[in-house]
Amino acid sequence: IYATAESIILDHDLTIGDRPQQWPQAFGSGLPQTMTATVSKYEPGMVLAELPFYAIGHGLALQLPQLPHDYITMFAVSLTNVLLSALALLLFYYVLRAQAVGIHASVLWTLLLGFTTPLWTYSKVGFREPLVMVGLLACFLLLAQLWTSRRCGSGRSWALGFFAGLLLATRLSAGPVAAVLALSYALGLLEYHGWKNGWALLRQFLWLGLGLGLWVIFLLAYNYARYGSCWN
Repeated sequence: IYATAESIILDHDLTIGDRPQQWPQAFGSGLPQTMTATVSKYEPGMVLAELPFYAIGHGLALQLPQLPHDYITMFAVSLTNVLLSALALLLFYYVLRAQAVGIHASVLWTLLLGFTTPLWTYSKVGFREPLVMVGLLACFLLLAQLWTSRRCGSGRSWALGFFAGLLLATRLSAGPVAAVLALSYALGLLEYHGWKNGWALLRQFLWLGLGLGLWVIFLLAYNYARYGSCWN
């Protein structure tokens, strides 16, 4: 994942087997090592999350030529999951509040999630779980707002489709979960608008499909760029 982000920033392609790296953490020594894979087998979601962090690290490395380039960029990228985990905790807090859980109880449960579960162990670089959790919790929050407070709008429908698609773009195995979340939201829309208000219902469905469809198109294009086929 890191190597793909690096290749996009430095080489403007997805090939990851053509650049020597100095990663003592990964290889056990400071000697340059060349990776053997040509493209990453992972979905693009985490790569996109790491891109701005790599770009910042790359910019800092250019200003600090006396330090190893990879050390600075890897440190910057290592902050990705730290911030994603923090965002996941914030979303978890708001999900609880949307379910009418009190402020103090919500804070307590959020702290318990952050410090007594494996979440903090996944804050290290390379794990996709924090981004998956962000997508899940964002969907849960939008569902909770729809079912409890009847908040419904084109932006929320698009956002739920977007975060459901983010699950797909981070882990394809999360496809069934994304489908269930989208279906749950669609049922909520149906209950909210009813069949009589067909145009409003259709408009919400279109926004939902647009948010999800953007990721599907991006995934197909990403596969084509990697393998020369959309379906590999």
